[in-house]
Amino acid sequence: MYWRLAEALSATAHLVSTRIASRMPDPLAARTLTLLAEIGPLRPTALAEHLAVSPAAVTRRIQALRRAGQIAIVPDQRDARTYTVEPTASGRADVAVAADQVALSLRRQLADWSAKDVSDLTQLLERLLATAAQADAPPAPERAAVPWWREPPG
Repeated sequence: MYWRLAEALSATAHLVSTRIASRMPDPLAARTLTLLAEIGPLRPTALAEHLAVSPAAVTRRIQALRRAGQIAIVPDQRDARTYTVEPTASGRADVAVAADQVALSLRRQLADWSAKDVSDLTQLLERLLATAAQADAPPAPERAAVPWWREPPG
């Protein structure tokens, strides 16, 4: 039962990412641009952490997206050694078009579903995502009553 669910979710995610990636250099570039459009400017290291990929992979995507005019590099005002990356108007437009294509595709595929069935599926998937996010969250650190540097040695 759970394996079938995993396969269905994977196939659906592949379908959606393929639709979005059709307007981008590659699937990771699509994820990169979509993430930036959703949450705003990020440093490359933070972007790599969000995407769970290596910094080198993010750097290659940043370069490709910049060449395509979909992102802009903005020098970091607080640290001259780094920069933030943000989507350009063209990049945001590409994300919006891809999202519209995905929505239209889903609408066609679910045309014979009732509005209640679509709503139920949406609520269940949102619940699954929330549960997964909680399960993956690191445990809260224990707080010491006294800061460690004020404790006597040994």
